[in-house]
Amino acid sequence: NEAKQENPKTVEKLPMNKKKVKIIIGIIILVVLVIGIIFTYMLISSSIWEGMDETEVTVAEFEKCVTAGSCSKHNFKTFSYDEKCNYGTNNNKHPMNCVNFLGANEFCKWVGKMLPTEEQLKHYIDVGDWNTYSGSNYADEVAWYKDNSGNTTHEVGTKKSNGYGLFDMSGNVWEWTNTPSGVIFGGGYDSHDGSIQVDSRYEVAPNSIDNRIGFRCVQYHYVKYFSKRFVHKMSNFYE
Repeated sequence: NEAKQENPKTVEKLPMNKKKVKIIIGIIILVVLVIGIIFTYMLISSSIWEGMDETEVTVAEFEKCVTAGSCSKHNFKTFSYDEKCNYGTNNNKHPMNCVNFLGANEFCKWVGKMLPTEEQLKHYIDVGDWNTYSGSNYADEVAWYKDNSGNTTHEVGTKKSNGYGLFDMSGNVWEWTNTPSGVIFGGGYDSHDGSIQVDSRYEVAPNSIDNRIGFRCVQYHYVKYFSKRFVHKMSNFYE
């Protein structure tokens, strides 16, 4: 009798496919976890607020808020109160000064923004490029201060910007933060060069109306923040 030739048994491949699927799923989960950790670190290590105003709020911009009835006249002073106050003069492109914490806060809310936190303002002043002043190691390049201002404010945006494209982060006027107790950064037109450096911080009464103090606002841009902070951190990592 001829021996019956048996067909070889088909090897069951399903368990191997399941194993591969599990490996792939594991890799995906690991990648997601790593991305999540990096993202969480970025959120914790710096604010997710973005959209810092390029310049200090000008007199012309502030006047619109007053006209609209959203900025109270009790929270700022004019030229008639102090000749160095810009409101009520032709200095429309100069920073709005002689405004207290509440007045600055009113304006930022009116335009759908807010005063920056101390962390936000310091981050955008410092930039992380190891410069003494915001954007340069030479004060005259980026700031209006005691040695070059003629003891007055100047039109915003006329000096060199810093690494984030922001102007007058050092000098011209001190800038309010959203700290209710009253904290300002950056130095002003009558500050000496030691007071306009990237770590310049000062505490004042929130109801202070001073011709050396102004402000800028910040708005929220989630996607813009993530992309810029990621690129910034990666560039620092590879330096």
